[in-house]
Amino acid sequence: MYGDYAGSFSLESGDLCAGQMPTAQLKKIKNFILGNQEELMAKWNELSS
Repeated sequence: MYGDYAGSFSLESGDLCAGQMPTAQLKKIKNFILGNQEELMAKWNELSS
């Protein structure tokens, strides 16, 4: 969520899967996901088991 925007993002690619997000925030979110991908995937797997 960012203001009136919301989106779902792929943990594999950092791409927006659903919703809307301003371009600047898209770039920041993608960089965060890709920079923390291993930890995010480990947490996702832990919580979805």
